[in-house]
Formats: sequence, C-alpha cells, structure tokens
Amino acid sequence: MLLLASSAAVAGAQTSPPKSLFTSVKPEATVVVREHNSGVDLVEVTILDGRYPPELLTKQIKTLGELMKADPRGTRILRDDFGSGDPKMAVLKATFAIDGLVEGKGGTLHLSPIVKAMAGAPAPNTIDGLSVFFENQTLNPQSVRAYSSEAVQVEAMGHPGGVGVEYRVRLATQDPAKIDIPDTLEDQKAEAVKPKAKPKGFDWTLWSLLAVAALSVGALVYSLLLRSRPRARA
Repeated sequence: MLLLASSAAVAGAQTSPPKSLFTSVKPEATVVVREHNSGVDLVEVTILDGRYPPELLTKQIKTLGELMKADPRGTRILRDDFGSGDPKMAVLKATFAIDGLVEGKGGTLHLSPIVKAMAGAPAPNTIDGLSVFFENQTLNPQSVRAYSSEAVQVEAMGHPGGVGVEYRVRLATQDPAKIDIPDTLEDQKAEAVKPKAKPKGFDWTLWSLLAVAALSVGALVYSLLLRSRPRARA
C-alpha cells in the first residue's frame, strides 16, 4: 500500500506543470511601453531599488537607442518615494520617447532590445527579473507566447479588453550578445529548426575513421610484403 502511494506521488511530481514565470519571477524592474497617436513610443522604466545609479539607467537607455537605431528623446530620470519620505520606499524612474518598439496596434512587439539593454549591470545592480508591459496591445496569431533558451526565459500574458500585453522575463545570463528573443512566432519556429553548432573539441568520429583507414592500409602493406617475399628454395 505504501509502495502504491509512493508511486502515485512520484507520478504526480513528474506530471506537474512547470511554474509560470508570473509566479516564480519577481521583477526588479518594470518597463511600460505605450504607442502615441503620433507613432512614437513613450517608455517608462521603473527600477524597484531607489539606490540604483541614475547614470547606469542613463547608459541603458542609450544602449536601447543604439539597438533600435533611434535616439531616445526627452529623457527624464528621478527618484520617487511616493511622498512617504522613506528612502526604502523609493524607486528610480525614467521616462523617454523612442521609435520602433511597437509596430502598430496588434503588430510586432520588439522585446529583445529592451531585455538586452537592461542586461549586463554589475552587482549589486544586476537585473535578473524583468516585467515589460506593452500598453493597449493584444496578442495576435504571430505573437510569441513563451520562449526559453540558455540565456533567457520569456512568458506572455494578454490582459482582457486590449489593456495590454505583459512579458515576464528571467535572465540566465548578463551577456547581451547571448540574448536573442524572436519577434514573431515565425521567427521562433525558424530558430527551432536551425541546426545547432557542434561543440568544439576532439572529433572522435574522425579519429575512428582514421584508425580504421590506418588498419586497412597496414593490412594492405603487410599483404603486399608477403606477396613480394621470395619463396624459399627446395
């Protein structure tokens, strides 16, 4: 009876679904993107630690501009304690405008450059968890719902009534060069079928082929030597 109960417990553990990033990842920063009627994207970044250096956030905004090939405009950075007067309650906020993060309502949402720009901060300011909210947007058939690689994990949630689309992100690396989140489902499928690079190292397959070839050559030489050896006279 105990064995059956143990087996059932193991089976239940094996089939339990993975935890959602929305419950397992606590954001250390939030990014809200809203497309203005003029077509420009208005961005608000909130770092939930008020001790975060403003110069570091300025550098990250500049990096985003470089990735998007568009200059951030009207950048403002300030600390806000929400009127509490308590430094522990303070956050660091930045607002600015930039082009290209959103391609029209219900269009492509460019998450990758935002995550790459926020990665790489040295300790104690490293950001491992991130929430990115695209206001007034909806998930469409080409939207990436979930993505996982050795560098990053992403999960999307569409809020009802077109309120917006939120992405919860867990960074497994702080190297921006290794972070590449597909923009669309089509890009994600193309990446899945792309052949993976073989790890560099000693090629045992080649060694085996060479060894077999060497044995064959050795056998051939030995056979030729036997054939060419003069026969002993009677």
